[in-house]
Amino acid sequence: MEQIFNPKKLTEELKAAKLPVAGVSSTGRVDYTRELTKTESAMAQGVIESHETSPTDDEIARSLIANAGISLMDIVMALWTRAVTGDLSAVEALSQKIDAIMKTN
Repeated sequence: MEQIFNPKKLTEELKAAKLPVAGVSSTGRVDYTRELTKTESAMAQGVIESHETSPTDDEIARSLIANAGISLMDIVMALWTRAVTGDLSAVEALSQKIDAIMKTN
């Protein structure tokens, strides 16, 4: 079975290694902004081989929230209402719902 990579996470890992990464695909193809030196190539190979493909905590949280039917627009509108009118009720309701989702998972 072909390995699936987490492009965002692998990009961050390569950048943390100070490699000139331009982009990463889910197949593991990496594009660099320039040709790598031999040392950089070895470093990049090590980063790719040690890449953990599981989702990050933030990705898991966003998925749980979306699966519970809370959209980004719901959050934006709650914050907008709070900012414009000072009414916290929508923000508090979303906060309670999100807290409950996180506690059960």
